Amino acid sequence: MDHPLSHRLNRVLSLWAGSPDEFLSSETLSKRVSWEFDECAECAAALLKDAQPTLRYGTLLLHLVRLADRDSVVRDVLTVGHIAKLLSRHKYFDREKDYALLGWPNRLFDSQSQKERREYFSQNTALPTSATLLTSPVLADLREAEEAILRRFGVFLTQ
Repeated sequence: MDHPLSHRLNRVLSLWAGSPDEFLSSETLSKRVSWEFDECAECAAALLKDAQPTLRYGTLLLHLVRLADRDSVVRDVLTVGHIAKLLSRHKYFDREKDYALLGWPNRLFDSQSQKERREYFSQNTALPTSATLLTSPVLADLREAEEAILRRFGVFLTQ
């Protein structure tokens, strides 16, 4: 499954060029991640204080996708909550190599992930779909039938 980036995670990662081999300073990354927790930034910073010293950009993204697949609350959009779990738990992950350990519940990080997921979908964003489906006559029939019902009930959502 493709995992789009939440708007907040995209903002955090946009500070780097994005070359897969580029090393990211976990200190800088942790500081930037903690700022995304708004009024809980100090608590997030305390949880992130022992983050691994450096991580390659490509490795970070690979870990985030695998973590999201095993996350306790959000599995369809990569979030700052996911990167916070990865950074704060990396030393434990090094011992077990189990993504379920990274995805284990954390009230602060899970709340952040849920918030970012809501933000992502509140902007009428959809997850990636099959390009071949877009040309399907069955999809055209489905959409026409659903739109007729939505119009009948006065439900008008922007696409």
